[in-house]
Amino acid sequence: MSNKPILFTARTDGSAVPAGVPGESGYLNAVSNPPVGASNAYINLVTKVFDPGIWAIQGMVYMNRGTATGLDLVVGAISLTSQAIDPSPSWVGTSYLPAGDFSVNTPTRFLNISTPTTVYLVARTGYTTAGNAAWGTASIMTWQRIG
Repeated sequence: MSNKPILFTARTDGSAVPAGVPGESGYLNAVSNPPVGASNAYINLVTKVFDPGIWAIQGMVYMNRGTATGLDLVVGAISLTSQAIDPSPSWVGTSYLPAGDFSVNTPTRFLNISTPTTVYLVARTGYTTAGNAAWGTASIMTWQRIG
């Protein structure tokens, strides 16, 4: 299974897919470069309430390294829990940090929900000194209704 959802953004006549039907899609970016927070603590970068339906949700977290030192692992996840990851690791993207700014994609998470449900794009990193490191506004959650 691919970790990227198939996105349908228009009908064959060129009109947008309306809300509430398969193909509805969208995205939200993180706002105002949130600081990385405490070392190894999760932070919510994007929060969205989804209506009932079947959804494919994916994210990408972007970190501006700034003057941070001792950075190690970056983790990004689509989670149903605020400032945490859900028990299953299959929705977590991780990578060790190279030099410079860094991003990591989350795997696509498929949710079949029957009541309005809040979903979070969460991220964390470990460091020795945070300096001015921040999660970038390029961090994004994308979604598509698939049923």
